[in-house]
Amino acid sequence: MTTSITPALFFATWAETCGVRKSVLLAKWTQAPLFTAEFFDLPNALLAEVAVRLGQGLRFYAGYYSIDAIFFTDADRVHCAPTGQTWVQNIRIAFEHENYFDSGLFTETSHLMITRAELRVLVSYPGNEGKLDAELQSLAKIIKASNLAEDPAFLFIAGERITNFTDICWRGFVYSSGAFQPLNP
Repeated sequence: MTTSITPALFFATWAETCGVRKSVLLAKWTQAPLFTAEFFDLPNALLAEVAVRLGQGLRFYAGYYSIDAIFFTDADRVHCAPTGQTWVQNIRIAFEHENYFDSGLFTETSHLMITRAELRVLVSYPGNEGKLDAELQSLAKIIKASNLAEDPAFLFIAGERITNFTDICWRGFVYSSGAFQPLNP
């Protein structure tokens, strides 16, 4: 069983869900632990809402084998796992989030590339266009050199506060033919 979650669909769902929570995200933007908790840790984690909005029976789990989060279906669960434990044999979406753009996104990308998943998603906050372009070129080289299919499904999401810090602009870039291409808004 495969899902039909494309990079474009994930990005649109991400942007829509973040838009609903914009005021909370903006209020916590400069407080990395609180900001990150909005995505993963709270009972109403943003990624849990993304899973529901994507449909297809997707579930979300944070902190799976050092992956920030995974998305899976009930059919992906290991049948003999003890009650209350989450073990899966298939990952539909592997997700990494990095608040600090300059902290070495190559580590997040490398980790995603050795994770078998239908879609890999990395979210970060570049700060300026020059840094973003250079980083996307560098990350594309890592993906291209991997031993996966020619064009593995990989989505990079860049977030930025705009309009005197009263709004958030999300931009999606999908890996294709050795480079990242911007998704149309």
